[in-house]
Amino acid sequence: MLLESHSEPSYQESYNPLHYRKYLENAGYQLDFEQITYEMAPSDINFERFQRIASRTMENSDYRYLNLREGNLEQFTRDFVRVYNEAWSFHEDFEPLDEKRMVKRFRSMRWAIYPELVVFAYHKDRAIGFCIFLFGVECVTVWMRCFTELFEYHIWCENP
Repeated sequence: MLLESHSEPSYQESYNPLHYRKYLENAGYQLDFEQITYEMAPSDINFERFQRIASRTMENSDYRYLNLREGNLEQFTRDFVRVYNEAWSFHEDFEPLDEKRMVKRFRSMRWAIYPELVVFAYHKDRAIGFCIFLFGVECVTVWMRCFTELFEYHIWCENP
């Protein structure tokens, strides 16, 4: 439950007024964990630094980068789950992600996923990282009202 925010809520984050916390605590609920999310504006990104790193890895044939396509959603899900679980497994209260559950989650999110903004990094055919950007829900909603069919086609068709 999102109680405080300096920006619009992320995907499937519902915003609730601060007084909701008191209602839930009075009903016997307690805070289980606190999650912090961040948002970056393009002006906050050091593109030159990323360009240097990208150039260095692109010149090394041991590294490759793939964008998401519907046909390989299961493979990307396996890679996502493995990379995520390995990255977070050292936390005390870590619970591993389940691959079958994540396939369903990614399918439910397909309207908010633009394949070119989902990138997996591989080193010698082993997934080592990923970057997933989602459209802001408020932007997509307005755009989809006018171009629903085009949007669905654009997300799932092969690039020419």
